[in-house]
Amino acid sequence: MKGEIVLNIEFTIAGQRISVTKDSYIIANSVGYVTFTCTFDDQWDGLSKYAVFTNGDTSRSVLITSDEYHFVPHETLKKGRLYASFIGLSPDGEKKLTTGKMLFPMIVLESGAQDGTESQVYEPSVLEQVISVIGNIELLATDAKTDVVSAINELASGGGRGVCYGTCDTSGMTREKTVACPGFELYEGSVIFVKFANAQSCDSSAASPIKLNVNGTGARPAMAVGAFPLQKNAWQEGEAVGFVYDGTNWQMITGAAASTAGYGRTMLSTATNSNSTYMAATPSAVKNAYDLASSKTTVQQVNALIEAYINSLNGDSVSY
Repeated sequence: MKGEIVLNIEFTIAGQRISVTKDSYIIANSVGYVTFTCTFDDQWDGLSKYAVFTNGDTSRSVLITSDEYHFVPHETLKKGRLYASFIGLSPDGEKKLTTGKMLFPMIVLESGAQDGTESQVYEPSVLEQVISVIGNIELLATDAKTDVVSAINELASGGGRGVCYGTCDTSGMTREKTVACPGFELYEGSVIFVKFANAQSCDSSAASPIKLNVNGTGARPAMAVGAFPLQKNAWQEGEAVGFVYDGTNWQMITGAAASTAGYGRTMLSTATNSNSTYMAATPSAVKNAYDLASSKTTVQQVNALIEAYINSLNGDSVSY
């Protein structure tokens, strides 16, 4: 609601009793001017609430969506006695809480002369107001579609078709990793990010791959690229790694280790005598290998020495 609040009626609702803690003279025919706020006690917790304003034979409803200001329906702001009542409904429809009739109505005084007739602004029904606030629940991507609260709870617990977060404390040398993720549901397309307490430090192969068992849904192979097994150092201590379930395997989608079979992250090495196919040489390792090769006697140098030695045996002069 926009604009400066000028005239506001404050209601306090305790159980089924209403009291007006602040009001003022209300002049008839006001539009977009008179507002109200409500304070409910804990008996109204968890209920969807709306107010009904009545003046004579005119009644209008207003859905209460927050603790902020709401407009009093202008149709009820005519000369007379203005009453307010409040209704609360549980999401499952099994509980309904109503207030009693106000003992002392609010007086709406006659306004001054009006020129012409004001156009009427359409006031949506309570049902239409509820639908406009929550939208079409059939379009929810969650499994729960009976009410919005259940859908929100499903997402909050890690269910639905969202991205989940889990943790794993399994030793880096153990191939089957146990992942804790409350509320997790396994289906083709499940996405989870797992924070590992320990670095991946054991070997794996197609016959003995690394496996993830998320929330007791079964140990499933974890692959780096397609059907290529995870290698050592696929993740480091404390790293969060993403996986997607393809119906058979968990496919690593972040930080997969590089190999001769696919692109990815690789570990650097300064070794000059390694046969590894998943580590990359640093510039210093390349230089050390070059310097080592440069310091060795070449084949051409050896042939020249042999030829010089033979010549010396024949009495020829020798030059080294």
